[in-house]
Amino acid sequence: MNPYRAARGRCRRAFTFVELLVVVGILIALMSILMPALNRARVAIMRFTCQALVKNLVQACLHYADDGSVHRDTPAKTLPHTNPTPDNWGKLDDNDPLTGNAAGLWLLIAYDYAPRALFLCPEAEMRRGFVEPGVDDSGFTYEHGASSLSYGYISMVSEDDVVNKGDEINLFDIGSKFSSIVAIVADANPRCVYNDANKSFEISGENNHINSLNHNQAGQNVGRLDGSARWTTSVYEADDDVYGAHQPGHDGNKVRSSADDSFILP
Repeated sequence: MNPYRAARGRCRRAFTFVELLVVVGILIALMSILMPALNRARVAIMRFTCQALVKNLVQACLHYADDGSVHRDTPAKTLPHTNPTPDNWGKLDDNDPLTGNAAGLWLLIAYDYAPRALFLCPEAEMRRGFVEPGVDDSGFTYEHGASSLSYGYISMVSEDDVVNKGDEINLFDIGSKFSSIVAIVADANPRCVYNDANKSFEISGENNHINSLNHNQAGQNVGRLDGSARWTTSVYEADDDVYGAHQPGHDGNKVRSSADDSFILP
């Protein structure tokens, strides 16, 4: 046998440059097909995680309500609240964490009903730069465009001349027929804009009736008084906009128009 021919037969033919380009092109095409599907799956997982967080926060609120030891001065069964007013409802004050509407949610941390990680929606963190609350009692801060609270809480602002204060705070007196309707925790209200000068949130005239910015306006997770939570693509729950009060005047005062009015604020 010719040794030269035998050696040549054992040699493997290398890829040509054209063949390499074809392989690379096929890989790029496959990636372009798979990446959108992977991104959609990633977003779906984040939204499902967010739903679980909202449900856990709602459950924490209900556990707080059942524990009379943390609100001994109030004989009625109540959700966590610090009696916010129309003036301080949106305060995120590092020096006074128990101020404003969000202070009700901060009580869940203060009394060990909820860990800090529950308050951070993963998709909101990705899209809007949210950060986990600090390890001390500084409350829900908002610095450099990043908040440590990506969820809103039902308005606990009391105003006797608008609605009865007992209905305002003690939602458990309104009856079971409302429990599956009234939203108490949900993705952040898109109408609320942070004013850095005042260190507080304000209600903007823009973004009326749109979905939460946490999920790129695709929808929001809403948790209810009955302990449930679900994803919804509409701000309306039983013909009730969860990001606004029934009456415009009440909306401006940050107070709910009736006992069964869902009104989510920071």
